[in-house]
Amino acid sequence: MERLALSQLAAWESIANGWTVGAVIKAGSVHLVCGEDMATLFVLTDKHKRSYRFTAAQVQAATVAHLRDRHRELDPDVNHG
Repeated sequence: MERLALSQLAAWESIANGWTVGAVIKAGSVHLVCGEDMATLFVLTDKHKRSYRFTAAQVQAATVAHLRDRHRELDPDVNHG
């Protein structure tokens, strides 16, 4: 990966590492959601109470993707570039 891309990814990961996420019940399932807009990042249990596991790296990657998609105002290149 190019140096610029790695730098940009590291900046987004830093934001994601401090981002608030939480668990909420939606339609009988437990969801890991963004603390800002309550968008689902992952379904943790389904309506039948089956659990799904995710690694810290997967949660971080989903959080980065969510932030880049739904919270563009945080873009480190635009705000701190």
